[in-house]
Amino acid sequence: QQGMPLQVRTIGGRFRLALPAGTKTMQLHVDPPRGYLPVTRPGIPVSGEPLRIALEPARAISGVVTDASGKPVAGYRLVAGPMYVARQLRTPIETVTRADGAFAFTELVARTYLIAGQEGQDWTRPAPVQAQSGASDLRLEVGRFVRIAGSVTDVGGAPVPGASVRVHIQPHQPGTNPGSTTTGGDRVNFLVQVGEDGRFEIEKFPPGFKLRISGRPPDARKRD
Repeated sequence: QQGMPLQVRTIGGRFRLALPAGTKTMQLHVDPPRGYLPVTRPGIPVSGEPLRIALEPARAISGVVTDASGKPVAGYRLVAGPMYVARQLRTPIETVTRADGAFAFTELVARTYLIAGQEGQDWTRPAPVQAQSGASDLRLEVGRFVRIAGSVTDVGGAPVPGASVRVHIQPHQPGTNPGSTTTGGDRVNFLVQVGEDGRFEIEKFPPGFKLRISGRPPDARKRD
């Protein structure tokens, strides 16, 4: 266990270690060829008996990401994390779709994973999908965010700076994560302030929704 680690290569699946005299235990790490998962076994007693190390085949989860028309989405970032594991032990795995929209998570163990889109992209995040390692037919649909802009004026056409604009998505569809704020029991998905020129803008609005827009003047408290 002390000093420099010993490194050997297998020949025909077999290996031989020359350990220092007096070694009682050792930690063994196997860096496998492609298609298998690495193995680390600490505290192995040194007895002189042959060791048998069974390597677990690596598994994958693959699929494709498209828009609503079926067109592949390239460069979409996805993460996968194991289900039913303590939060502090979850280590997300990342991948990016290719030009044809295809993606693959490789070097996975045999368990259920949760597949989700990463935040901060120009595309919506679909509802997370549970998949067993080995699945190869996942299909995720996303939509590109759209920009909404407008202005608030008085009856004479003059801008009303400082007014607030509330955007309500109808109905709210789970899984797209558009963001929301609850105001007085009313679900407000976007709340923006009007600028000095009376204009407002929402840069990332999820596509495919009906919406209702309401506004309040700067000095209003209870009336729209």
